Amino acid sequence: MDINTEITHNSWGDLAGDKAKDYLHYYPKEMKIAMAKFIGTISSEPKVLDIGCGNAQIFPLLKSHNPNLRYTGVDITDSLVDVAKGVVGDVGIIVKDDIFKFVTNTNERFDVSILSHMLECIESPDLIMGKAANISDYIAIHWYDTPKYDYDAVTIAKNPHSEDSFKPYLRRKMGKDYWEYIINRYNLVLVHRESSGVNNVLEVYKKK
Repeated sequence: MDINTEITHNSWGDLAGDKAKDYLHYYPKEMKIAMAKFIGTISSEPKVLDIGCGNAQIFPLLKSHNPNLRYTGVDITDSLVDVAKGVVGDVGIIVKDDIFKFVTNTNERFDVSILSHMLECIESPDLIMGKAANISDYIAIHWYDTPKYDYDAVTIAKNPHSEDSFKPYLRRKMGKDYWEYIINRYNLVLVHRESSGVNNVLEVYKKK
């Protein structure tokens, strides 16, 4: 299955060099550290899938709090995957693939699937949440824009990280009703929540 559009496949393609290395490092780390600590409460050897891992900037934090972490990251962008492989080295796995294809076709099971800074930028949060719920015990979401809206809207916005004068990317303002539909559809329950400001939120879900 491949439902990613050409826009999503191409929107991050020119994040090369320092931009690919620095991507997302400038965001506050409080909730990423909180995620790492929560994962440590699940297992002493947590098996983690980072869906849309980008340059794997979250991996060092996860590993520092969970030395026996078993990490797999998956992303479609060549430049970010190249950086991620250097970050993870031989203590994790980085897969270049469409995230929807990967979560649909994998036979592996994970303790935690991570969705960090990405649910707001994909075509189908519904589908990815359902697939993540099927292959993992917990889903850890790091939001930069929580489902707080009275409507659900998707726009094509300028990618602020691109070198291009206008490289479009998908940007979603997720409605509260749409998010409630997703968690009810897959019988999910919120088991942990922390925040550091309205746009820096960690939520962890599992099946009831």
